[in-house]
Amino acid sequence: MSRFAVLMLSTVASAALIAAASPAAAVDSTHGAIEGTTTSQGGASLNGMCGILYDKRGSEEIVQFAPTGTDGTFGHYIQDNIDPGTYKLLFVNCGANTDGQNPDYHYTPILYGSTWKIGSATKIVVRANAVTTLAPQPIPYGGVVQGVVTDTTTGQGADTPVVAIVPPGGDTFFLSFSWTLLCAGSTGTYDTTSGFHQGVPDGSRIVFAPNNWGCEDSQGIFNAGKFFPSHKKLAVVDGGTTTANGKIAETGQEVAVKPQAPADRAANPMPMRR
Repeated sequence: MSRFAVLMLSTVASAALIAAASPAAAVDSTHGAIEGTTTSQGGASLNGMCGILYDKRGSEEIVQFAPTGTDGTFGHYIQDNIDPGTYKLLFVNCGANTDGQNPDYHYTPILYGSTWKIGSATKIVVRANAVTTLAPQPIPYGGVVQGVVTDTTTGQGADTPVVAIVPPGGDTFFLSFSWTLLCAGSTGTYDTTSGFHQGVPDGSRIVFAPNNWGCEDSQGIFNAGKFFPSHKKLAVVDGGTTTANGKIAETGQEVAVKPQAPADRAANPMPMRR
């Protein structure tokens, strides 16, 4: 089961809990806590965003938060038992919704501080016996990317190829963790609303991994820096669907990506400003 599937299960289970008042954070002489809220770009409280806390360099994952809204307050999150220190916080879509029921996979990952660049993310300082309350984090609303990856040696759809989608400026951080990677189907088809469960921001870049990579070990290859090809930018419309077909070869050579024009814009009152 993927990390997204695990997070989604916890989000679905939490929907029934959105009724009670938010509990106070538990802190002690050696630990602190972090709390805050996530919202849509229009300011509506947004449930189903999971916080992932990293060290201040963004190189080590520390802890995963429960989905926002789990504690009974729409859009609210709280995490206890955090060692004092300085951190960075990533929010990922684990069933984002404003009604407590229907997941919307157009909401994109975002670092606290409204950026995809780890060096520009706002630093979060946690102190012992204290609660660090963060300002509300608006979550960008992106689009869906879909397509088919073809194996050039056979002319047929590639067998479960790996697709990497990187938000603007997020190369160093997002290629190091599995939030970026999507495994296509056995006929080469992929869709970011299936398995990936993350909205794709405009200007993101996409790359199709070589055919001899398996879904299970591709993250490790990216991490080792063995394959950082030139990426191609995607033109993504908030709420729309973009088709990006790709080709890969048995030899592991990347073939240029040819994104197509996105579909018509869907309703989105307040796209993210960059």
